[in-house]
Amino acid sequence: MSTHEVPEPIVDNGVVPDPELTIAEEVLSESQVVEVAEGAKEAVPEVSEEKAGPSRAADVGDDEENPAKRACKEDLESLGYYFDKEGVLRTTENKEKVGRLPSQAAYEQLGDTVTEAVFEIMKSPPYNLQCVTLEPSGVNFYASQNYKEAATLVVLVHGTGVVRAGQWARRLIINNSLNEGTMLPMIKEFQNNKNYAVVLLNYNETTKVKNPVANGCLVWDELTEDKIKADKIVVIAHSFGGYVTLKMLQSTDEDERVKAVILTDSSHEAISYALMWDEPPACRHWVTSEKALDAPLKANVVSAGTTVHEETTLKATESIYEFIQEALESS
Repeated sequence: MSTHEVPEPIVDNGVVPDPELTIAEEVLSESQVVEVAEGAKEAVPEVSEEKAGPSRAADVGDDEENPAKRACKEDLESLGYYFDKEGVLRTTENKEKVGRLPSQAAYEQLGDTVTEAVFEIMKSPPYNLQCVTLEPSGVNFYASQNYKEAATLVVLVHGTGVVRAGQWARRLIINNSLNEGTMLPMIKEFQNNKNYAVVLLNYNETTKVKNPVANGCLVWDELTEDKIKADKIVVIAHSFGGYVTLKMLQSTDEDERVKAVILTDSSHEAISYALMWDEPPACRHWVTSEKALDAPLKANVVSAGTTVHEETTLKATESIYEFIQEALESS
């Protein structure tokens, strides 16, 4: 278990689960999951002017040919906000970035509307993701159109609480931009290679399966069926998503197609130790630290170059790309 401190939440992911409880409990009880998902509260954020993150920019796209996306845009505008062409959330009144909101309720209303907007952006060009629903559970995930045929599958796993598929950090989306708080730049980067496809878990979404681990394992079962042709699988997981990832990998027999597992500020130092596979995948964990990006801290654990929990994936993005490329080339 990691010895680094997980910050107290003002986080996008709602609540950062206590690491001791996360490791101790094999599976969270249904009541715990409902409490986290429905009871998570965020501090009303202030604007951060810091500029950082990957060079691959998200593409907001065009609303004209997408009625659902246009409706989400109208919902945002009814609250007095819009995303500009750079993915920055601004006020319709004076076109300034979002500042302190009047109440927690206002922030949550805006956050829910932003979530729907992100869903519609992902389903629109240039991303064109599909929402796949597994019956009879109702569990869903988002995926590239070619996820069953692609040679390499990249699975993106968000944290707990209010975030949904496509989001790393709601606070960063609202305060900074879509580029900094969503998975859109990563989706774009991987889908630029026709041999790649992405799958985004969505285990915080309310379905018949309340337990996030059970939710993730159902999706993992779907992805490891023979009908999935990928011969290489990469998993990138943030925060509590690291725990879900560990349980997904433990739920099946050793799968030699899993070539790399990347964690960002999870409560695990390295999944390879917990898996006990004969040939574990390449693993690296970027954690909060005052040290420079990629500075080694322990075996398979390096600095994310930030002390802010929800910024770890953002700050480490370029290093993550390099690590994946090296892992795949050496496999």
